[in-house]
Parts: sequence; structure tokens; C-alpha cells
Amino acid sequence: MTQRYSKNQIKWIKHRLLCNKNRQVPKLYALDTTQPELWLENVYQLAENVIESYINDVAPKLQPLTPHKNPREGLNEEVSSKTTCGNLNAIKI
Repeated sequence: MTQRYSKNQIKWIKHRLLCNKNRQVPKLYALDTTQPELWLENVYQLAENVIESYINDVAPKLQPLTPHKNPREGLNEEVSSKTTCGNLNAIKI
């Protein structure tokens, strides 16, 4: 996996899953995968706890990621797109 691809994936997750109130998505949890030698403790056991907690309807050890506020929320899309395009000296309709 390239850095460019991973940055695009993170951007997609933030915008598609964490910023969209209209979309029903499950809670997302961040797992630290930077140290492969600690995979069992940092990833597997925490993921297992989240799944078991969901099944048993109890709170997991790990806190879910907090949703982000969509920066475009409340904007009139027609007005904001013209403003944005106007800033680029090219109005596209």
C-alpha cells in the first residue's frame, strides 16, 4: 500500500463515515497497528472485545471514534459552489 492510497483511505473514512449524519454506519474504532509484534494485544484482543461487547450489549473497553462535523453542513450547495468556483475565477454551472 502506498502513502497516497492510505491518505485517500483516511480521507474517505472521515468524509464518508464520520462526517455524514444522513448515513447509518456502525461505530468505528481505531486500532494501533504500528507494532506488528504487539498485534495480539493492540489489535486482536481489542477488536475481539468490541465484537463481544456488541453481541452482549455492553460497553467495550475501547472508545469509538467521535463523529466529525461536516464543514459544509448548513451551506446552500448552489451558492457555495458558485462562491468556490468564483474564487478560482471560473464559474461552472
